[in-house]
Amino acid sequence: MKQLRMTLSLLLYVVAVFTLPMQAYAADETPIAQVYTFDTHGNTAAWLEAAKPILARLKVINPKQNVHVHESQFAGTDVGRINLVAEHPSMAHMEQVGLKADKDKELAGLLANMANIEIDMVSQSLLLDRAPDQVRKSSSPVEEVYSIDTHGKNDAYVEGSKKLHAAIYKKIPDISVRVWEATFAGESTGMIYIVVGYQSMADMERIGSRIEDDEQIQSLFAERDKIGATIISTGLSTDITP
Repeated sequence: MKQLRMTLSLLLYVVAVFTLPMQAYAADETPIAQVYTFDTHGNTAAWLEAAKPILARLKVINPKQNVHVHESQFAGTDVGRINLVAEHPSMAHMEQVGLKADKDKELAGLLANMANIEIDMVSQSLLLDRAPDQVRKSSSPVEEVYSIDTHGKNDAYVEGSKKLHAAIYKKIPDISVRVWEATFAGESTGMIYIVVGYQSMADMERIGSRIEDDEQIQSLFAERDKIGATIISTGLSTDITP
């Protein structure tokens, strides 16, 4: 049963589209991200090695699919956990990915080979891109992730964030900021996620200092934060995509 449970956990990340009510957004062209968080119980290296041919096969099946893997390596409750993120240009594309992957025998065999690696899926989320016009990069080597409860004021928070991020981009063009909203069922539904990307830890420290010292940017932070949103958690991770 344990091996079956682990195999099914892995299969979820390519066929989870069937477990989520996607009809409401089936014709929407807004980018979507599937996020799966795993606890590898110290088996990260083995998991990554086994994931290499799977990611390669997914790229063959669906060239437009962008998959990257991040690991929380610093302080916090998520240290050591793996986040696998699969981005799609639309909900319809995500559905096509699931259909193709489900029928691919080679992919099924590769997934079955991972059954002896002890891992557990901690959570899964489906995110809607709330600021696609501002996207600079789909993934960065170092990322800070903020999960935010706006207490029902997502639209106001997103608009304020767009204005803030536009000002940051003008002064710091090498930063990347993504704004996502958790959709559909689950405990994270309605949560806003801000993902700030950097090229390195040194860049994160340098850019952080510039932001803290810039009066205009701090003023825009204060203006957006007037809505009273609450930061639920923060995380810092690095890209370990094999």
